[in-house]
Amino acid sequence: MVNPVVNKVTISDFKSFQKNTLRGFFTATLADGLIIHNLSLHEKNGGRWIGMVSEKFTDREGKVGYKKLIEFTDRAALDVFRDACLDAIDVMKAASSQSSPAPQTDAPSKRAERPEISDDDIPF
Repeated sequence: MVNPVVNKVTISDFKSFQKNTLRGFFTATLADGLIIHNLSLHEKNGGRWIGMVSEKFTDREGKVGYKKLIEFTDRAALDVFRDACLDAIDVMKAASSQSSPAPQTDAPSKRAERPEISDDDIPF
């Protein structure tokens, strides 16, 4: 199945994962060729947002924190990106719910499986 493109963003590798507000992880490919892996989809009280990629660190006092790896120059740019990702996710989910499941085969996958995600890997 071809991944849907909405507002110049393509969503791929969506993996559902439910914990607190977290609903899953995904990759976003922008029309200009930028690929952003490990974005997260969150939902609470009817609101949805995108979690940006961050790096976990421990300071000298042993406190855990997260450093931004990607950010936008202003809120308006972030909002455009967020809305494009959410629209593309909605289209992808609608398309996948209408398609029939792929047949199971014993052939090995051409793509390596992602490692399991533990609670320690999630930044909240």
